[in-house]
Amino acid sequence: MSSNTSKNNSEELDLNLIIDKIKGMYHSGLISLYRIFNFFVKSWIVLLVLIIVGATLGFFNTNDNPARETKLYVRINGNSGAIVYDALNQLQFKIQEKDSVLLEKKGFFKNSVYYIHSLEIEPLVNILEIIDATESNNRNLETVMDQAQYEDELLTSEVFIPQYTYHKITLVGNYWSSQKTIDALMLYLNDNPVLMKQTDLIKESLAFRIARNFESISYMDSIFDTYGRPISELTKGTASEISMVDINVTNIHMLFDQKALLMEQNEKLQLLLLNQDKTVSLINKPMLSVKKSILDVKMVTYPILLIVLFVMLSMMRYYFQKAKNLSDQRNILNTDSTDNVN
Repeated sequence: MSSNTSKNNSEELDLNLIIDKIKGMYHSGLISLYRIFNFFVKSWIVLLVLIIVGATLGFFNTNDNPARETKLYVRINGNSGAIVYDALNQLQFKIQEKDSVLLEKKGFFKNSVYYIHSLEIEPLVNILEIIDATESNNRNLETVMDQAQYEDELLTSEVFIPQYTYHKITLVGNYWSSQKTIDALMLYLNDNPVLMKQTDLIKESLAFRIARNFESISYMDSIFDTYGRPISELTKGTASEISMVDINVTNIHMLFDQKALLMEQNEKLQLLLLNQDKTVSLINKPMLSVKKSILDVKMVTYPILLIVLFVMLSMMRYYFQKAKNLSDQRNILNTDSTDNVN
């Protein structure tokens, strides 16, 4: 009986300790909030001065010529994604280095003005394109798809970039950038002799395949025309011979299926041929607009920065003074203990 009583008393004691600890944390929080509020109330004159000074500085430092940006949606043909990405990254390096000679030659610099500040390209991920480019019995595809659920950057890595057709380029330019800047960028991306020859070869190959498909379709139409005529017309003028076509063509439905397949294939090939004029084709109508950001509103950001700086300095001063007081108290205690010993 006594053991149960002592156990209950112990549990009640633990519960009271937990409640007291929670109350202490609650009271400490209230005290901290009060101190913070009291600090701002006491410092209202300083804060007001900082707001006025910051707003004034922000007003006089407002950029009259803010940066402008746009997004270009492009189509990259001939599995040339890796080459185009490399060309764009090299241009970005030259922009960072401010290589005015090369940039002026390419149309991105003139009269001390850099028309492009930054470039960024990323693929428009299409899982179907990866599946189409992978063999149906390739077991690695399933593994990659499972892994992509946990690694967001896997499908946008260099391994898959050549598989994607459509990509997005984010261009941040100067206030004076214009449509000429966009045209110069597209000209730069397509200015590759090897890719130009590749584009010509692809166009010739597509045109040849389309012509051969139409030729095959024409042959099939001839067979259909012959097969659909009466036997009397087929044997007219002959020694009562029966057309070999009429006798042997027993799977005519397969020819109809093949014709439909070729016609569908030609539709896709003709669309491909239509988009093969350039390695990189612009598919939207980008328009440069002012890049807006909270950091650009300097009449707001400057006062906030000054207030944050003031609060940080005040905290440093507070903790420094607190550490000094603790140090002084310890020195006094040490002195008293020495005196008592003596």
